[in-house]
Amino acid sequence: MLFFLIVNSAIAYGEHPYSKHSSMDKLYINSDNLVIDQIKQQACFTGEEVTLWFDDIMVKTTNLEIFYKIVDNKKTINYISIPSKLTAKRNDGQEVLIATSAKYFVERKELILLGDVIVQNKDGIIRTDKLVYYTELNNVNYSKSKN
Repeated sequence: MLFFLIVNSAIAYGEHPYSKHSSMDKLYINSDNLVIDQIKQQACFTGEEVTLWFDDIMVKTTNLEIFYKIVDNKKTINYISIPSKLTAKRNDGQEVLIATSAKYFVERKELILLGDVIVQNKDGIIRTDKLVYYTELNNVNYSKSKN
């Protein structure tokens, strides 16, 4: 069963406080694996391809958790956790990043890649345990594999 859910960010996830983009007025989520826990203030997405778009980078994974908080009676995204392996590509195609897990902190605009982080670009490959990437969240999307 496939659900198409259009969620007003002020109701379910909160407005993105730093976004200059009208795309953050709403988050569009295609999902047949979405669990929302109002008590934990958490939304969990799982599937073959869960994608996040930032200003200059796209992240693909299979598991994504959005944690939100209530500020002035509005739900706002606090941080995003990616507990499974992820691949990130810069929009200009010049760099690929791979990591075991990651967290994105909205207020600080920090994407922190953790565990066996690999950065590959035209100049070579770099390996590290942790990499902090500064970027701004644009959108979250879930879609099934198109096989």
